[in-house]
Amino acid sequence: MSNKWSELEGFDFEYAMEIFQDEEILNVILHDFHDSMDELCEKLDGLFSAINEGDNLSLYRMEVHALKSTSASVGALQISGRARELERVAIEREIEQIERMHPELIADIKAHKERLGKFLEL
Repeated sequence: MSNKWSELEGFDFEYAMEIFQDEEILNVILHDFHDSMDELCEKLDGLFSAINEGDNLSLYRMEVHALKSTSASVGALQISGRARELERVAIEREIEQIERMHPELIADIKAHKERLGKFLEL
């Protein structure tokens, strides 16, 4: 793996390379991950803003579950860890914990997107 990957704060590329085993594929996946982050934040924020309505808590849990796996696969382990915790508290229906943790997750996603965009020269 080239040394350029180690320059990106917040990403564990050794872990990501264990999964993808090819830098070109990882590069494409990282572009896709970057491009999906704004839509993801909007979706999570929408579900969060109405977390007590209908199936929104369950839908929120499913979204953070998917984020947990996706972010881990590209080496964004901090985001994955936060998503894992949010999934756990959503399962336990701990709305106050979700209210405390959700803004932190969104801030992490946005910070990772900015760093990733600069790194990928987008």
